[in-house]
Amino acid sequence: MVPSVAERQAAKLFLTPRTRKGPTPTELHATLLPERAMERRAGEADPAFPELASGRIALWSWGRGPIALFVHGWSGNAGDMAPLAAEFVRAGYRAVLFDMPGHGDSAPRPTNLLVYMRTIAAIAELTGPIDTVVGHSLGGTATSLAVGQRLVTPKKAVLVAPGVSPWAFSQDFARLIGLPEARVPGMVAVTEGLVGIKAHELNAADAVRESSVPAYIVHDPADLDVPFAHATELSNAWKGSQLVPRPGLGHRKILKDEETVRGVVKWVGAGTQ
Repeated sequence: MVPSVAERQAAKLFLTPRTRKGPTPTELHATLLPERAMERRAGEADPAFPELASGRIALWSWGRGPIALFVHGWSGNAGDMAPLAAEFVRAGYRAVLFDMPGHGDSAPRPTNLLVYMRTIAAIAELTGPIDTVVGHSLGGTATSLAVGQRLVTPKKAVLVAPGVSPWAFSQDFARLIGLPEARVPGMVAVTEGLVGIKAHELNAADAVRESSVPAYIVHDPADLDVPFAHATELSNAWKGSQLVPRPGLGHRKILKDEETVRGVVKWVGAGTQ
């Protein structure tokens, strides 16, 4: 059956992140790490722009030590991950933050979950061995898939409000844009064609079942953007994972909640100073 115009348009919208400008890691550095003013003057907080297969990427590197890689969510940016990154720097890590393709200061281009995964793998090749990878929302989905498929091989993984699969949101998205329910399968089929992979092949819970990488998952049970059931399903599938409910923080506030941040760093084993 030939997809309708509405299904094709809906699929393109489903793969288009909303523009949400927030402060960059450069702008946040002095606020979050005022004690590192000398490093800021030496260029620590200034972005680099490596050219990857997925396009020109805005990338920041703070601190020195084992590498912690931070992966923001859909319609987010690297600045979202800066509060967590700053605490890792204080704990003796080198924090690497970046804007995904089609987000923030990276090159504008079509993006999707596969692009997320491939970009994580490319940056890991660029930086060298990853000690810890931290992913938020769809960044957590991509992180789980990249770890499960061994595109990256960190020692530890941290997931903040992760989704199991973006296709799980297709019904809600269709209602949001007014697409009739009967058209949803067509929208999903077009989306699969644009991404180049079937939806069932990008299920994070399935991907991590054999993973031996320890994982720490934090999620608000009342998260309105990504239901807590996603974290539960992922944790049940991921052997050796720990699921920590963090009520009352929502989908984004959780990223800068001091108790949550301290808990993440403590679990990773670095401690805080």
